[in-house]
Amino acid sequence: HDTLVIEKQQTGVHQSFSIPKLKSGNYYLNCYVYDDKGIELDRKNVFFQRYLPNFSTSTDTKIATNNTAQDDTSNSSHILDLTNTFVGKYTAAQVRSILKMLLLICDETEGNSINDFLKKPDELYSKYFIYNFWEKRNKANPEAAWNAYVEKIREVNKLFKAGGKSGYETDRGRVYIQYGKPNERVIVNNESGALPYEIWQYYFSEKQAKDGVFLFYKPGRAVGEYQLLHSTWMGEKRNTSWRSLLYNNSINGSGNLDLNSQAEQYIGNK
Repeated sequence: HDTLVIEKQQTGVHQSFSIPKLKSGNYYLNCYVYDDKGIELDRKNVFFQRYLPNFSTSTDTKIATNNTAQDDTSNSSHILDLTNTFVGKYTAAQVRSILKMLLLICDETEGNSINDFLKKPDELYSKYFIYNFWEKRNKANPEAAWNAYVEKIREVNKLFKAGGKSGYETDRGRVYIQYGKPNERVIVNNESGALPYEIWQYYFSEKQAKDGVFLFYKPGRAVGEYQLLHSTWMGEKRNTSWRSLLYNNSINGSGNLDLNSQAEQYIGNK
């Protein structure tokens, strides 16, 4: 069918739109309701599938017919069978973890869908989402794109696992995934009057029009994870009062500000 219909009898909402150019695949219809001031009142994410007999799917994906799922317009409905794809082997718990990993690199719309899945788990639809996520990034071989990301996750977990969290769930892991390995990484553990901290320096790149610096610190007194305290990178956390947290809450309580410290040299008043 070349028309998608949206209808909700309780509110009298009825809308349809043409989809003749929509290829076979798995889709998510994101519906939002706003008031006259532009404030979001509600949202709904609906999964649907479209199958065209002449559409060629990837070699990893089989077309299966579900004879038990029928509607008023067809004797059967068609679904993309994920059994033999890279997502078929994952359990519900693993699918949930994968969705969390994707939050680090998704766009806003994808993020909304992921958060909806995390709030209201649906293993099957979540798997379709994951497959489509990587197919969007590598149409020819979505599994290769996923495997490359897995390697990054493994590296980050090895480097930054702390406080019972996987590496990708920490601030340092998140930054490493999104921006890559820093050009410079300065680790300061024994500066007088300061909590342990790290400085990550990034130089000009495709993602940033100028150099950027990240300042992480460990607010706890014992084993714990480093938290992002301040960054000069556009769109990241900016905290002009970073000195008061880094020095006044130091372990020895002295809070002595060293104007020649590594933090001052790299950040200063940036």
